[in-house]
Amino acid sequence: MAGANTDQATPMSAYTATFTIKQLALQVFSIRPPDVPIADSVQFGLPGNWDDVTFQIWPIENAIQWPSRFFLDDAALDLLKDRWMTLSEPP
Repeated sequence: MAGANTDQATPMSAYTATFTIKQLALQVFSIRPPDVPIADSVQFGLPGNWDDVTFQIWPIENAIQWPSRFFLDDAALDLLKDRWMTLSEPP
């Protein structure tokens, strides 16, 4: 992400945690902005398409259909957990 009035990337700290409880998987993501002024929003791209499997529950944006049409096996859960390891430019 570029800093305010600059083309330079602004380093930030981000944290993610993935929890599973029986058949429920929860993933929490948090960004800690730096002390220097940055743009009004933070944007980045995640690899893969998780739209049919994951739902954003906060902040509320859209109604969701539960349960989802797809499920995660052990291999897919590992991919979900590791998707934050490589971020890209926003689409």
